[in-house]
Amino acid sequence: TGDVPASLGSLRELNEISLSHNKFSGAIPNEIGTLSRLKTLDISNNALNGNLPATLSNLSSLTLLNAENNLLDNQIPQSLGRLRNLSVLILSRNQFSGHIPSSIANISSLRQLDLSLNNFSGEIPVSFDSQRSLNLFNVSY
Repeated sequence: TGDVPASLGSLRELNEISLSHNKFSGAIPNEIGTLSRLKTLDISNNALNGNLPATLSNLSSLTLLNAENNLLDNQIPQSLGRLRNLSVLILSRNQFSGHIPSSIANISSLRQLDLSLNNFSGEIPVSFDSQRSLNLFNVSY
């Protein structure tokens, strides 16, 4: 229970963070965005709230980001499109709103994208028309 400690950002050699199925609350610390070796970030099934930090776009080695089933809100940052090695992005069961960022379609390594059960509006960006690597695309409600 409690907040995810910002001090995780000082563990520079981390390859994986798995905090799923706990009762963590509060915001995702910006400091996690300094972990350049991080490949897996699983913070699913908690009670995390607030924004998905734009600093996560600094995680150039990240291949999996799972933040499903939290209380995250506002818009998904366009900067996530800079995660060139990302193959799995799961942000379902949150309270995200606004438009689905078109930049996500530019991640050529992306295989699974689950944005279901959020509060998006507008159309699916046309940039997804050229996305050839996806084998799972879920934006259902």
